[in-house]
Amino acid sequence: MLLAYEQTGFDPDQPGRQPRLIEDLSVARIVEEGSDGVKLLLYYDVDESDEINDKKKAFVERVGSECVGKDVPHFLEILTYDANMEDTKSA
Repeated sequence: MLLAYEQTGFDPDQPGRQPRLIEDLSVARIVEEGSDGVKLLLYYDVDESDEINDKKKAFVERVGSECVGKDVPHFLEILTYDANMEDTKSA
């Protein structure tokens, strides 16, 4: 079984479609639920600013470290987007 760690969608008022974790979850709790791995969806635009993309990279590293600590695989689902295109289906 594979469980998601992130909230669905993103906050359209925050630039960069920053990831948000489900507040009452951790990798440890996901494993306790019987999951064999942790899925994380990440919105990513290679043309976003370094400031935004560096935050996302650090975020993925933190989740990956949690997974290493619990000896479970980390499945990163990357959803690409273009920040210059208007999105009408956010959050």
